[in-house]
Amino acid sequence: MRRLTFEFKRSLLRVSTLLLLVLFAIVGVGMGYYTAQYVGSQVDYKYSVIGFSQVQGDHVNLVVMAIRPNGDPAPDVEISAVNFNGSEITSGTPTRPGRCL
Repeated sequence: MRRLTFEFKRSLLRVSTLLLLVLFAIVGVGMGYYTAQYVGSQVDYKYSVIGFSQVQGDHVNLVVMAIRPNGDPAPDVEISAVNFNGSEITSGTPTRPGRCL
C-alpha cells in the first residue's frame, strides 16, 4: 500500500504534470469557446426550416415549413428552393402555416 502511494505521488503529483493538466484544461475551454462563437456567428437563429421532398419521375414535391425560435410556425417568411449551381428554382410564402411551396 505504501509503495502505491509513493508511485502515485512520484508520477502524478509533480509540478510539471499538474501545470500541463491545467494548461490542457485552459486550452480545451478556450477552443470550445472559440468554436461556439464561430458556429454561432455562422448560423442565423432567426428561423429554422424543416421539410421533406418526394420524387416521382421528373417531378419533385417539396414541403417546407419555417419555424420561429420559440417553435411557432412563421407564415410570413419567403422560402426559396435553390439548385446546386445557385440558381433559384422556386420561392413562395405559405398560404397557411405548414404549407410553404
